Amino acid sequence: MFYVKIAVMPHPEEPYYCSEQIHIPPQLPDILKQFTKAAIRTQPKDVLAWSAAYVFLYCIYIVFFFYFLYCFILNITFMWFV
Repeated sequence: MFYVKIAVMPHPEEPYYCSEQIHIPPQLPDILKQFTKAAIRTQPKDVLAWSAAYVFLYCIYIVFFFYFLYCFILNITFMWFV
Protein backbone atom coordinates (compact mmCIF):
# COMPACT_ATOMS: atom_id res chain seq x y z
CA MET A 1 0.00 0.00 0.00
CA PHE A 2 1.21 3.49 -0.81
CA TYR A 3 0.91 6.23 1.79
CA VAL A 4 1.54 9.95 1.55
CA LYS A 5 3.03 11.67 4.56
CA ILE A 6 1.37 15.00 5.19
CA ALA A 7 3.38 17.54 7.14
CA VAL A 8 1.46 19.29 9.88
CA MET A 9 2.79 22.37 11.61
CA PRO A 10 3.19 21.58 15.31
CA HIS A 11 1.67 24.01 17.75
CA PRO A 12 4.57 25.69 19.51
CA GLU A 13 4.80 25.45 23.26
CA GLU A 14 6.26 28.94 23.37
CA PRO A 15 5.62 31.92 21.07
CA TYR A 16 7.93 32.70 18.17
CA TYR A 17 10.39 35.50 18.85
CA CYS A 18 12.64 35.44 15.78
CA SER A 19 12.69 34.13 12.23
CA GLU A 20 15.22 31.40 13.06
CA GLN A 21 12.51 29.58 15.01
CA ILE A 22 10.37 29.16 11.87
CA HIS A 23 11.26 26.27 9.56
CA ILE A 24 10.70 27.02 5.86
CA PRO A 25 11.05 24.05 3.50
CA PRO A 26 13.65 24.59 0.76
CA GLN A 27 11.05 23.72 -1.93
CA LEU A 28 8.72 26.58 -0.95
CA PRO A 29 10.26 29.30 -3.19
CA ASP A 30 9.97 27.08 -6.28
CA ILE A 31 6.38 26.12 -5.46
CA LEU A 32 5.41 29.77 -4.93
CA LYS A 33 7.13 30.75 -8.19
CA GLN A 34 5.20 28.10 -10.14
CA PHE A 35 1.94 29.18 -8.46
CA THR A 36 2.55 32.86 -9.23
CA LYS A 37 3.43 32.18 -12.87
CA ALA A 38 0.29 30.08 -13.31
CA ALA A 39 -1.87 32.78 -11.71
CA ILE A 40 -0.42 35.50 -13.94
CA ARG A 41 -0.74 33.29 -17.02
CA THR A 42 -4.41 32.40 -16.43
CA GLN A 43 -5.62 35.75 -15.00
CA PRO A 44 -8.48 34.21 -12.96
CA LYS A 45 -11.52 36.33 -12.14
CA ASP A 46 -12.06 34.54 -8.80
CA VAL A 47 -8.57 34.22 -7.36
CA LEU A 48 -9.68 32.38 -4.22
CA ALA A 49 -11.55 29.64 -6.11
CA TRP A 50 -8.73 29.36 -8.64
CA SER A 51 -6.17 29.02 -5.83
CA ALA A 52 -8.17 26.28 -4.12
CA ALA A 53 -8.48 24.35 -7.39
CA TYR A 54 -4.77 24.83 -8.15
CA VAL A 55 -3.67 23.50 -4.75
CA PHE A 56 -6.13 20.59 -4.95
CA LEU A 57 -4.93 19.55 -8.42
CA TYR A 58 -1.28 20.04 -7.44
CA CYS A 59 -1.75 17.69 -4.47
CA ILE A 60 -3.45 15.08 -6.67
CA TYR A 61 -0.59 15.37 -9.17
CA ILE A 62 1.99 14.79 -6.42
CA VAL A 63 0.12 11.78 -5.00
CA PHE A 64 -0.27 10.09 -8.40
CA PHE A 65 3.28 10.90 -9.43
CA PHE A 66 4.72 9.17 -6.37
CA TYR A 67 2.22 6.32 -6.64
CA PHE A 68 3.27 5.60 -10.24
CA LEU A 69 6.94 6.01 -9.32
CA TYR A 70 6.46 3.57 -6.45
CA CYS A 71 4.78 1.05 -8.75
CA PHE A 72 7.47 1.52 -11.40
CA ILE A 73 10.32 0.98 -8.95
CA LEU A 74 8.73 -2.15 -7.52
CA ASN A 75 7.77 -3.29 -11.04
CA ILE A 76 4.17 -3.97 -10.11
CA THR A 77 1.01 -3.33 -12.07
CA PHE A 78 -0.92 -0.17 -11.29
CA MET A 79 -3.84 -0.73 -8.95
CA TRP A 80 -6.37 1.97 -9.73
CA PHE A 81 -8.33 3.48 -6.89
CA VAL A 82 -11.84 2.10 -6.90
